[in-house]
Amino acid sequence: MNHENKLRISAIHQMLLQLASSNFQYRIERSEHNDEIEGLVVTLNMLAEELGDSIVHEGLRNKDSEILDIVQMSFILDKNDLIWHASQKGLEILDIDWKDGDKRAFIEFLNNGSKKTWKEFRSLGEGAPFDMDMVLSLKTKSHLILPKKMYVSRMVGNSDNEELTVVTLIHHTTHQQKLQDELRDKVMKSKKIVEIQIEKTKFENPKRSVALTQEDIRQIRKARELISKYPEKSYSPIRGLAAKFGMNEFKLKYGFRVLYGVTVYKFHTDARLRKAQLMVQYSDIAIKNIAYRTGYKSPAHFSRTFKNKYGFSPSELRKN
Repeated sequence: MNHENKLRISAIHQMLLQLASSNFQYRIERSEHNDEIEGLVVTLNMLAEELGDSIVHEGLRNKDSEILDIVQMSFILDKNDLIWHASQKGLEILDIDWKDGDKRAFIEFLNNGSKKTWKEFRSLGEGAPFDMDMVLSLKTKSHLILPKKMYVSRMVGNSDNEELTVVTLIHHTTHQQKLQDELRDKVMKSKKIVEIQIEKTKFENPKRSVALTQEDIRQIRKARELISKYPEKSYSPIRGLAAKFGMNEFKLKYGFRVLYGVTVYKFHTDARLRKAQLMVQYSDIAIKNIAYRTGYKSPAHFSRTFKNKYGFSPSELRKN
C-alpha cells in the first residue's frame, strides 16, 4: 500500500473513532480517486452529516437541553495571518500542539479549497476594517476536515502593526431569542422547584433536610454531563459517582430529582437507550453488539428495556 492510501485509511480510522464517541462534526477530505476507499469516505461523510442533523433537529442526544450559540474556537491573527493567540477549545478540536511563542500561519490549518478562498478574501480591501462570514474547512492533525461557517473581523489601529484579524467559529445558532426565553423560563422554574422541594423536605423529614448550594448544583450538572457523554459506562453504586463529584449519595440523588425531575438511574437508562437507538437506526452494527457497546450485559435484557421505552424492539426498528 502506497503512502497516500495509508493516509486515507488513517483518516477513515480517525473518523470512525469520532463517530463512535458521538462526535459528528468532522468530515474526511475528498480526493480525486475513484476507488473503494473513496466510496467509504463518501459513505462516512454522509453518515456523519445525517447523524449530526438528527441530533440537532430532533433532539435525540439530549431532549432536555436547548440549542444555543456555542463559540467553539477563535483565533487572533496578525497582519501576516500568523496566529498570535488561539482558544484552548480550538487547539483541542484541531489537535494542535501549541507552545508559548509559537506563531503558525492560519492557512496551514485549511484544506486546499479553503486555502484558495482565504487567499482571495485577503486580497480584497486590504487595510480596511470589516466584518463578514464565510465557510471554511479546517484540517486536523489526523487529516479530518471540519467544515464550518467562520465569522471574520479585521480591526485596524493607528499603525499597520496594530492590524489584527479575529476568526471565530460558531457551532450552531437557531431561533436564538426563542431559545433564550425558554432557557430563562426553565431556570426560573427550576429555582422555584428547588425552593418548594427544600421546604417540603424540611417539613416532612427535618433529619434529612437538604439545601443545595451553587457548588452542589455545579457538581450535579457535571455528573449529568458525564452520564450523557458516556452512557455506556456503569455508574452503580451511585455513591461512587457521588464521591467523584465531592458529595454524598443522598444529596446527588435528591439534587438530580430536584433539578431534572428524574432519578439518576432513569436518566442514565434514557441516555443509554438514546445512543442505542441512533446506532440501531443509522448503522449496520449487529444488535447484540450494540447491546454490549451501550453497556448492556445481555442482548435479551437490552431488547426488553428498549421495547419498554419505545414500544418496539430494536430489530423492528432496524427492519423499518
